[in-house]
Amino acid sequence: MICDIILWDAKGHYETASENYTLNANQFMMLPPGKFHNYQADIHNPWSIYWVHFSGELLHDLNRWLQTEEYVQPTNIDYNKKIIEQWAEMFAALDNGYSAKNLAFANLCLYKFLTFFLCQPNILPGIKEENPIEDSIVFMKSNIDKVLSVDELACQLNYSGSHYTALFKEKTMQAPIEYFIKLKVQYARQLLNQSNLKINEIADKVGYADPLYFSRLFKKITGKSPKEYRLAFNKEKIVNKNGKL
Repeated sequence: MICDIILWDAKGHYETASENYTLNANQFMMLPPGKFHNYQADIHNPWSIYWVHFSGELLHDLNRWLQTEEYVQPTNIDYNKKIIEQWAEMFAALDNGYSAKNLAFANLCLYKFLTFFLCQPNILPGIKEENPIEDSIVFMKSNIDKVLSVDELACQLNYSGSHYTALFKEKTMQAPIEYFIKLKVQYARQLLNQSNLKINEIADKVGYADPLYFSRLFKKITGKSPKEYRLAFNKEKIVNKNGKL
């Protein structure tokens, strides 16, 4: 089972064996295990996606009991910062290692995490609270083709560089520039998947004048060069479409 969520002003697309869907801000979807699917961010308004992939012996009963097949298509959800907080707790537990206690903690968190989607109570707040770090990430996405420093990012919020960095790490568990670079690579992956742009053209679109530097950075983060990544994606898509190993 895969659960994907978009909670900011963004958009993504995904397809199943029978349908194509667009996933907008404040929507989520759940995909059953063992089914063909392919999904990617919108080129012009790429998402920040949170996904959880889980399985288990009780999954069949959970699907039947809560009728999770209803959520294969995009489903609206009220904004609630507790969703991201719960996701971050699961991530932090697993990021610290796969000890029995960490796995138990992450699994117990998963139950609560799923209640936000499958058992939405009326008491969930529907009004988005102000969050300067979310605003900063939106600013990053709007300037994905630029080279920005910590001070320039902090200036947008009238913060000092050190205060901004501390807040950003608290919310995302990553340094601002590290996060910005990963957004650039994420966008580059989308362009590799969805366009026929050359590598140097993609490098320019994510703010790197030197395509060789961009390629080295891309490989450091993804494990593949841009060319290797595009070839692997195209090959996997053909295999999945044909339903062959």
